[in-house]
Amino acid sequence: MIVTALLLSCSLAPAAPPIPDVRNAVEVARHFDRKASIRVLNVWATWCAPCVAEMPALEAIHADYRKRGVSVVAMSMDDALPGNRDDARARVAKFVESKSITFPSVLYLGSLPAIESELSLAGEIPVTLVFDSKGRELARIEGSVDEQQFRADLDKLLSKYKPSTR
Repeated sequence: MIVTALLLSCSLAPAAPPIPDVRNAVEVARHFDRKASIRVLNVWATWCAPCVAEMPALEAIHADYRKRGVSVVAMSMDDALPGNRDDARARVAKFVESKSITFPSVLYLGSLPAIESELSLAGEIPVTLVFDSKGRELARIEGSVDEQQFRADLDKLLSKYKPSTR
């Protein structure tokens, strides 16, 4: 009986990681590694084909650069579509789990005009923003990330901005 219960529990898929809600850029910033000298914010949605296509590149960059002082956070705009907020959160969590995304992902719940103003967004995604540890924007990629070029850009930035020891 105990063995059967153990076998059944092992066959269940693990639950998707929780996706925190954020309502502004300050709340997003809390999800970066505070020791990171370079902070990458990717604005995306599960319904955006180019966004979905670039996620493996962002995961590879996260894996290769996190120990070098780069922190990646993805901010999903899935709640911008009409519908149930819990469904949007579940859709993002399922995507993150299915693609084995290990960097923090958050669900934006605030108003679109507010976040567009805060981050100077033009309304189209994907957008990838690069900040220093003080929140100053260092780079912006509108459209899909070219992984090779982005790595070269990060290498240049890392030569200027050393990781924090705090």
